[in-house]
Amino acid sequence: MKYLAAITALFAAGALGTAIPAAARDASAGYHLNLTLVTEGENQYWLLTDDNLPAGLPAAPTTLATRTPNQGGLQARDSPTCSGSHQANTGDCYNLLSALSNDLNEIPNSPRNIRYNNCYASWSKPASGVRAELYSAAVDIYNSCNSNDKVSGLKRNVNIGGTVLTQCLSDRATGCS
Repeated sequence: MKYLAAITALFAAGALGTAIPAAARDASAGYHLNLTLVTEGENQYWLLTDDNLPAGLPAAPTTLATRTPNQGGLQARDSPTCSGSHQANTGDCYNLLSALSNDLNEIPNSPRNIRYNNCYASWSKPASGVRAELYSAAVDIYNSCNSNDKVSGLKRNVNIGGTVLTQCLSDRATGCS
């Protein structure tokens, strides 16, 4: 019954476009970002606002620290592919990725993107896990494709929760495949 109530609350909150509160977890291991589901025309995205950024984010450096994912070597064999189009602001992407780095909320199945200002982190298919698992591949893209304060790219064969997918970092909510 608790499961049914949680699912009902999730769908109700998503339908109303309001922030979805996270389930209680061990706060010492990370934090829970509250994202808002936004609809603009045909596009939907999960919005991270300045009000919801974790306190104490440092100023944006030129690179972000990487993590060594335990993903069976899949992620290691594919380098990011950079793009000259759909470029996002690196400062916005830095803040988004820094915020996602320790977020213990579940990865949403739909829409499959999270936005902060001009930057979207997106993924090609539903995956189960926590949002912090989106960090490693997105940072690889950020560090490889960061040029002139802009970034756009993708990384294929990213394994999140047993699902192999493509992950993108750009200025758009759609197109990650």
